[in-house]
Amino acid sequence: MKNNHLTDENLQAFLLNEIQDVAINNHITECSICSTKLENYRHLMGQINEITPEKFSFDVTTVVMHKIEKYAVQENIKRDLIFWSTMAALMGSIVLLSLPFLQPMVSVFYAKSFFTNLFIIGTGLFVVIFFVADIYKLNNAKEKILFDNN
Repeated sequence: MKNNHLTDENLQAFLLNEIQDVAINNHITECSICSTKLENYRHLMGQINEITPEKFSFDVTTVVMHKIEKYAVQENIKRDLIFWSTMAALMGSIVLLSLPFLQPMVSVFYAKSFFTNLFIIGTGLFVVIFFVADIYKLNNAKEKILFDNN
């Protein structure tokens, strides 16, 4: 084992007591190169442990959390804008595609009374608003599941 030196990862793991192997211990006692590397790592770890953490004049956690929250709000605004733009484009497409059928639809309303027409239009608007709100709710639920898993 004198020609097969230990890897840096094995030496570091041995130093940090992550692995304890009799063969590695024997090799270190017999091999001057690996023993020197291990001592260098011990010295380096001692120097790293002596470094004092930087003191900030402000609370870093608060600053970082504020930036994360600000980013999340901006992302929510972008998602809402994309959703409502898509819905507006869809509604516009439906209106444009229904223009050829507008005359026959309007003629149906001429034959009915004012209150019947009001009831039909109100019911139709209620159904459309209900479906749009339901689509929005489902979209938000799916986005929450998607982003919670990331």
